[in-house]
Amino acid sequence: MAEERIVFDWNEKYELVVERNPAPEYSKEIFCYLRDKETQAIHQDIAIIRQPYFYDEKNNLKVTFVPDKVQVHVYADSNNEDYTDEFEFDIYEEDEE
Repeated sequence: MAEERIVFDWNEKYELVVERNPAPEYSKEIFCYLRDKETQAIHQDIAIIRQPYFYDEKNNLKVTFVPDKVQVHVYADSNNEDYTDEFEFDIYEEDEE
């Protein structure tokens, strides 16, 4: 899979990076973070957006995605490297008339 990344110039010191998880089994997971322009190191996680998933015990613990939902983990505390909030919601489906 080709690397998929978008980089935005955020300010004098940081770039905002949005990229797909490079691991093929987690391809429906996107990372959003601030990266130091000089060192290219991740400075601060902002969010992970993904389809929720589980490890299927009946299928060798294969990662199995839940296709009709979206899950967002938000890192709202700049002094904590763990996410602070989690949201999960259904994907909007238009009613067919």
